[in-house]
Amino acid sequence: MISCQLSVVSDQLKEKLLHDLHLFREADNFGSLVRPQLSTREIEAIREQLTEHWQLNTDNLLFNAPVHQAITQALVQAEYLTCRYHVVIANPLYMGGKGMNGVLKTFVQKNYKDSKSDLFAIFIERNLDLARKQGMVAMITMQSWMFLSSFEKLRSKILDQNTILSMAHLGARAFDSIGGEVVSTTAFVLEKHYSPQYQGAFIRLVDGKSEAEKAEMFKAAIA
Repeated sequence: MISCQLSVVSDQLKEKLLHDLHLFREADNFGSLVRPQLSTREIEAIREQLTEHWQLNTDNLLFNAPVHQAITQALVQAEYLTCRYHVVIANPLYMGGKGMNGVLKTFVQKNYKDSKSDLFAIFIERNLDLARKQGMVAMITMQSWMFLSSFEKLRSKILDQNTILSMAHLGARAFDSIGGEVVSTTAFVLEKHYSPQYQGAFIRLVDGKSEAEKAEMFKAAIA
């Protein structure tokens, strides 16, 4: 039924839209990790073609209302997830492969081979996708991506294709409200542009014993 509704769309765009519709069936599971094949221009082209078609075929539109709604929603979702943002900011969850359900685990192993070891690392890679060229990605994550061999390919991608503008290596005890050591973190800003001569600002705060002490160390460092 969906293919019938897409009769006015070119075969190439139809194939991409059907691919994205299939992925969005797992939208509650994959969330913004979905990488649409459609670009912003292609989405707009499909939207214009379908709007004109539906306006000329109002009887069919009423009969196929669920299909129309599914296509319209997929186009909106795909547009949100295209490479279009000047700034992307995130504090992602962390979850290793053992915590993922089977469908999600298979999906990230296929689509995020350089960062599949943990959800927070996958979001570093995904956020760089979402940013425009020379856009900024600001995140706070676990620090493990900087050291562990399982993230070597992700590190290479960050260092060889992007630029670290700044980083505050927080380490443990950065957030008193969640108590104890809990997790060691780092906060950083990346530019989606490779500038090998750029000298980033790096502040080491791992020796601070509390959130307040780290805050004072940070203020002193930038002063």
